[in-house]
Amino acid sequence: MEIDSDLFNPSNMVPDSTEPIRAEPVTTEDEVDESERDGTFWAEPYPPSQHAGMACGKAPTPFQTICNEQMKVGAGILGPFKDGGEWELAKWLVKNVGHNQMEEFLHLPTIQQHLDTSYHSKDGLLKAVDDLCQGAGWRCTGITVNGDLKGDDGIEMVEEVELWHCDPVDCVCELMGNLVFRDAMRYSPEKLYEDVEGKSEIWNEMWTGEWWWKTQVCIN
Repeated sequence: MEIDSDLFNPSNMVPDSTEPIRAEPVTTEDEVDESERDGTFWAEPYPPSQHAGMACGKAPTPFQTICNEQMKVGAGILGPFKDGGEWELAKWLVKNVGHNQMEEFLHLPTIQQHLDTSYHSKDGLLKAVDDLCQGAGWRCTGITVNGDLKGDDGIEMVEEVELWHCDPVDCVCELMGNLVFRDAMRYSPEKLYEDVEGKSEIWNEMWTGEWWWKTQVCIN
């Protein structure tokens, strides 16, 4: 599987213009708030002359790279599971059964006698799951939150909480490498407005936010 550069043909882009706002109405089927009740916006695409989001060539997707590596070592495309049935059973157990019940299930005589799985215990199954390709890694950052209550000393009370988050760049790389989302992704930023004059801006998706637009300017 390869990323098709034809999907980013510059001839399919909106022509460049010297107008600050292109009166190009667009509609959305997503849920909108009261200020967006008619679902009609005016879009300002990123200048096509800057070639934002255009493909520079072709390369194997991460999925294809992993598949090739598994085939080299004889693991098969479903590795570490030996076939589709074993994979489906593992998925069902992980989603629907607790750890203790999982151990009991795998040790049932009828299961051990009639199911020739590569895992025979809870630990073996969970190890196989851990060996699967992982997505973007999670990080934990400590945050101090100021409360609205005061202590006996008259000072606002605080609490230390954990914020678990992923690197947004890692998330973008993972999404762009998944062909399932190829035709549902946006590869360049744009600005949305409630009015044709561009006085009331809307932020409702990642590509309509200020961060992507400003980052694209730095790249160009």
